[in-house]
Amino acid sequence: MNNRRGLFLAVLGAALIVLSESPIFQLIASLEEHRHPMMDEVTNWVTLITFLIMATGITFLLIGTYEYMRAGKE
Repeated sequence: MNNRRGLFLAVLGAALIVLSESPIFQLIASLEEHRHPMMDEVTNWVTLITFLIMATGITFLLIGTYEYMRAGKE
């Protein structure tokens, strides 16, 4: 069972990493040249959300890989 859970977490982590690099996040973050008072706050939130998605994806990928490898040894 740990084998499937580890593989699921690893795939979910990889998907989150790919999602955090999606064009919509890149587009919103690149609107820096069209300055508007609210855009600074929006850009900050998008950057924070992108970072959290990336960090969660990396964490899931590492935990899933570890569980998958550990289940293979048992």
